[in-house]
Amino acid sequence: MKKAYQLMIVFLVLAVSLNVGVPYDFYQALNFAVTANAASEVSYVDADGNLSTVSDYTTVKYSTTTWKTGWYVVTGNVTISQRVTVNGDVKLILTDGCHLTVNGGIQVSSGNSFAVYAQTLATGKLTATATTQGYTGIGGNFNYRRWSWTNCGRINFYGGIITATGKTYTTAFADVSGIGDSISNPSNNAKNIGYYGGTVNGTVYDTMPNGYSLKDITPVKTAAEGETLILKAAVQNNGGHNFVKQVTYLWYGTDGKEIANSQTTGNQGTTLSVTQSGTYQVKATYGKWSQTLNITVTFIAPSYIVTIPSEVNIGEEMIISAKSVSLPESKSLNVKLTDADDFQLKYKTDNNITLKYKVQEQNTDVPVNSIILTVPSGTKSGSSTLTTVLDDKPGYSGEYTGKLTFTVSVDSSASAA
Repeated sequence: MKKAYQLMIVFLVLAVSLNVGVPYDFYQALNFAVTANAASEVSYVDADGNLSTVSDYTTVKYSTTTWKTGWYVVTGNVTISQRVTVNGDVKLILTDGCHLTVNGGIQVSSGNSFAVYAQTLATGKLTATATTQGYTGIGGNFNYRRWSWTNCGRINFYGGIITATGKTYTTAFADVSGIGDSISNPSNNAKNIGYYGGTVNGTVYDTMPNGYSLKDITPVKTAAEGETLILKAAVQNNGGHNFVKQVTYLWYGTDGKEIANSQTTGNQGTTLSVTQSGTYQVKATYGKWSQTLNITVTFIAPSYIVTIPSEVNIGEEMIISAKSVSLPESKSLNVKLTDADDFQLKYKTDNNITLKYKVQEQNTDVPVNSIILTVPSGTKSGSSTLTTVLDDKPGYSGEYTGKLTFTVSVDSSASAA
């Protein structure tokens, strides 16, 4: 369009300097004719493989960093030194022999679209290299510190030689896509990236990034019969960071049949409630990647032998012991002093005559409702030694008796503490 304006001005100046009388209507017609005939068209191979042209476009320069809806044309060698943002529906033509270098990459966020066309020789080049960690060469980006990401919009390649490179995170993530979503989203990439022509060199990760695997993070794997265990698994790297994209999980029962499925983001993981002993299998799928692992759980009936003396004399040691203890994980066997009849010994022939006494463990008084013996899961035995000590002087000689009541229970370790 610049050539058309220049030609029109020169022509008008000549007409005036020669003092040629030209009717007004002729100027109007001349202006229209010159403009139409001198329009600069650019040819390209369209989506159907046919040769087409476009005349309304923007020529890409080093300062063209925001591309809005419309056509853009690259000629010669052009270098842009920052990330380009695509707003709307942008179509780029790589003329033969050109090379556009974008140091920073091209941002094509969700809701926008970007298409690359070439001319008949298809020798035009586009090199888009991200310079910020978590950003793709062409597509979206991920911010690890803020734990947020921007999915890519529609990207179509119809021609040219395209090289797109993402900027890898030095920590937390091993791979960042060259094209598409930053840290992989196979379903979104498959939907939004179209390859219809040209040579495209850019990794689109439709598999799990390096360093990630399906891990068993079930906290407890044994329980008492009648209870419920929660199995848990998640895709994590070796540093314990959860994978943040959507993963499909399948659970299989002890008979090998599918019993549950879910699609969750990795940082949520997956859970399954079970009430029967056996080996359960969980499978995680992400694009072309999948992994399975087995989780074995056991429900057992707690068993133990607790020995409490039936009688003891004041001043003698009272040994309370447990042996052959078999408990579920995170459970403990507890023996508690639950009643001491006010720590009174009563005279045999007259219950109104009493003596005060104390129960001690290692010279420390033991009050009612004190746990005097705990045997945790994984420990087979344990014992505690108590003594009874008079706290009064007898007013009458003879026999005094009292009663101590102990309760034996199996509790969760947390509640026992």
